[in-house]
Amino acid sequence: MYISSSKRTAYITSLIILVITLTSSPGSAFQSDPVEQLKNFSNAFIRVAEQISPKVVRIEVLRKAAPANSAEELFRRRYGGRGQQEYSRGLGSGVIIDPEGYIITNNHVIEGALEVDVVLTNKYRYEADVVGADPLTDVALIKIKEPGSYPYANLGNSDNLKVGEWVIAIGSPQNLTNTVTKGIVSAIGRDMNPEGGYTIENFIQTDAAINRGNSGGPLVNLDGEVIGINTAIISETGTFTGYGFAIPVNLARNIAADLRKHGRVVRGVMGVTIINIADQEHMKQLKVADGDGVVINGFNNEVTAGKDAGLRENDVIVKINDVPIQRVNQLQERVSGSDPGDRLKLTVMRNGDPRDIWVTLEPIPEETIVQNGYNFNVPIMNMSIEMVTYAQGSSRETGIRVTSVIRNGVADRNGIKPGDIIYKIETMEIKQADDFRDALQRYGDRESILFYIRNNEGTSLLNVKIDK
Repeated sequence: MYISSSKRTAYITSLIILVITLTSSPGSAFQSDPVEQLKNFSNAFIRVAEQISPKVVRIEVLRKAAPANSAEELFRRRYGGRGQQEYSRGLGSGVIIDPEGYIITNNHVIEGALEVDVVLTNKYRYEADVVGADPLTDVALIKIKEPGSYPYANLGNSDNLKVGEWVIAIGSPQNLTNTVTKGIVSAIGRDMNPEGGYTIENFIQTDAAINRGNSGGPLVNLDGEVIGINTAIISETGTFTGYGFAIPVNLARNIAADLRKHGRVVRGVMGVTIINIADQEHMKQLKVADGDGVVINGFNNEVTAGKDAGLRENDVIVKINDVPIQRVNQLQERVSGSDPGDRLKLTVMRNGDPRDIWVTLEPIPEETIVQNGYNFNVPIMNMSIEMVTYAQGSSRETGIRVTSVIRNGVADRNGIKPGDIIYKIETMEIKQADDFRDALQRYGDRESILFYIRNNEGTSLLNVKIDK
């Protein structure tokens, strides 16, 4: 369309007048006064803090204190004597997610609790029940016992989160109730289990200050939506040193829904073993252009969902249900939020060519031990083991060696580490996987089981508690 010179001049003049008017207006978005700009910036945080604070609770727990050490426990069990009963108290945070009083928090906040109390910002105190907990993701769901209509937070979409976005952390660090700190999203997709092994971690990293007592509290965006559940810090002192981590709310929401419906998490699996793309040479071998994606490097002997669907070794999974996948922890989070029987659309690169494959998930095997190649998975202890043979050393080394443990799983919580050799359980000598299976079946009903362990630091006894 042709515009005459006179009309074009009039149009440009009108725009200039409009810009001058906006920038000179006291309420303008182009306000040049830096103090007013800072006030507007501050008001955004004030608004969110006022909106979310009534929905955040302090959680107080009473739990039975652990024995001073395993030797004392062994002496008590062999020679009698009850000893003095001791209790400990713990503190954490949580966020109310619906008007009935359901609260998301961390598993480590309520683990082993005999009593759970929640305290609201109005100082009302209520008893709460533990609905369920999932050690693998460190998510727990509790519920206020007293019926009522409680203020609850809106849960956002953590998939939309961007690095650099402003966030607010709220909780009760060091017993300082309803403390608000701010920062930005420093990174997403963080994995705090670099040694490998099965884990469900895809953390949001933030520089908003998180300390002891913040655990279970919300990480909130500037729209007042919960986008994460604060759970961990990296620190040699136990206090905040610049790095905090939160569970993405999409994962926490899925786990909470399962806990509310079943009292436990029902997970589907594909039956594949996976690794990250290592480097440029690995990319060249796989015929992919970049390092995004997850490589299938093996299959489980008991679960055949992936193999039956047509997946092959060296396939690179780059999407699940059209959502990009860059690393192992992201894939594990996606799959863990699905139930047995769910069909997932996997986009894979095979010899440089993309293709879509539909996989119907299977339930996790319920067997005590499941063989997976040369390793054996132990689902009830959330770890993997291998047999120690005479060829690897002297007869002292007979037993089974722990090859990996799942973060926050049963083995990890009881102090079992990769490389530990378990050579005796209670009175049973452990020389092979079948011995280990038999011991767990024989003593599994006990409140705790004595494990005899050898590692580079020597030998020790562990009083292991297995989830019922």
